[in-house]
Amino acid sequence: MLSHKLRFFVFAWMGVFVVVYGRGRMVDPPGRSSMWRFGFGTPVNFDDDRLNCGHRYQPLDFLSGNCGLCGDRLDQGPKENEAGGKFATGIISKIYHRAEIITIKLQITHIREGFFEFRLCENNDVTKRITRKCLKHVLVNPDTGETMYPVAATTEYIDVSAQLPANDKLSLLNDKLSLLNDQLSLQNDKLSLLNDKLFLLNDQLSLLNDKLSLLNDKLSLLNDKPSLLNDQLSLLNDKLSLLNEQLSLLNDHLSPLNDKLSLLKDKLSLLNDKLPLLNDQLSLLHDKLSLLNDNPF
Repeated sequence: MLSHKLRFFVFAWMGVFVVVYGRGRMVDPPGRSSMWRFGFGTPVNFDDDRLNCGHRYQPLDFLSGNCGLCGDRLDQGPKENEAGGKFATGIISKIYHRAEIITIKLQITHIREGFFEFRLCENNDVTKRITRKCLKHVLVNPDTGETMYPVAATTEYIDVSAQLPANDKLSLLNDKLSLLNDQLSLQNDKLSLLNDKLFLLNDQLSLLNDKLSLLNDKLSLLNDKPSLLNDQLSLLNDKLSLLNEQLSLLNDHLSPLNDKLSLLKDKLSLLNDKLPLLNDQLSLLHDKLSLLNDNPF
């Protein structure tokens, strides 16, 4: 498993030019049929080194697509080594980090040359079966730059190095898009808070206007106290003027926030416009990879 809660299905297969009876198992990280050998308490499979599509002549069937992706027979249902099968328990046998150079240990029990190739399928659902299209991450040997690992005609343990994939451009853009959305949400929250303050000031202004109107009525009734009432009226006018200045100041603060909000929306729109292009580029890379997989030599 890679870090950041991203689960990958590791897939290894042996390619040969003639039909031979090759056998082997992946022991580090242990494959799901071999985990019982290393104390995981998973179902026992004594034939865990014979996941060659059901019989010795089916490696050719795998190359033509007539074989289960996890080495089961095509007509087996449910396939024991795929999601829903008895060996696919969902237990993670080992955890890795993105872009890490790892060592994979293989035990060869019977082979007459050939090669191994390792692929990753991004899958966070242990109940979901993988597909050939999902196996898009081909691991590269960092020492040779090749994806195929030749095997000599011998029976032994083999250690090989592989480079795990790093974050792709689409994932980075999605992270930036998520960050911009968070910033936009924060600006919207600030804008909402300022609007609440504005409504509060408007309510206070309305209340003061009501008081001013009441005082004017009293002034009309109390002509004998013009000086006192005029002083009260002046005080209220001063408060009204102060509130108007505060209201103007809040409006000045609100204007740049609206500008920032508009700028963030423009950036979000630009990123959304770039996403289809990146998706097309990613699809083109997938097609090229699929072409290479269909014609490995």
